Amino acid sequence: GIDRAMGTLRRGLRERKLAENTMLWFCSDNGRPGDNSPLRGSKGEIYEGGIRVPGICEWPAMVKSGRTSIPVVTSDFYPTILEAAGIPMPKDKPQPLDGISLMPLLTGKMTQRPNPIGFMSGGMSAWSDNRYKLVVTKDGKQLYDLVADLGETKDLAAEKPDVVTKMNKALEAWVASVHKSQAGGDYQK
Repeated sequence: GIDRAMGTLRRGLRERKLAENTMLWFCSDNGRPGDNSPLRGSKGEIYEGGIRVPGICEWPAMVKSGRTSIPVVTSDFYPTILEAAGIPMPKDKPQPLDGISLMPLLTGKMTQRPNPIGFMSGGMSAWSDNRYKLVVTKDGKQLYDLVADLGETKDLAAEKPDVVTKMNKALEAWVASVHKSQAGGDYQK
């Protein structure tokens, strides 16, 4: 399984004296099917049980052992790897870049994510910042305070319409950007 494969990879890197300066990432792409208590939702849903997964970055030369709960997303890997390799982000890139470099997080300099993360799955979408998460489904909009209610049990949309409006505007712009990318509109021909 995956445990054995990761062990084999790590052992091979150590034997070849490459482990110290090799960045190794591991994460799941979604939550597991079924119950993910205390989180709400599961695989295929945009609630935390469907999108919040553990991740590991091992890079002994640069990353000290530790844990963080700062949210990241796989689209952060590309800008992180570029920065780690000392390659500047192309200035003339035609496509939008959703991710951020995680080098400040990996080196202990990031205390919170500087910009929100968007999610889309099965006709649902979500926009999550360091505190609030807006969930949009065919039934309407829901707002959760992930700091106070990680299980997404109390919908605050009616209590905080200004937050819903602001987050929904940003989410709609991000969704439009994703649809443009999916249609090939961001790429040179």
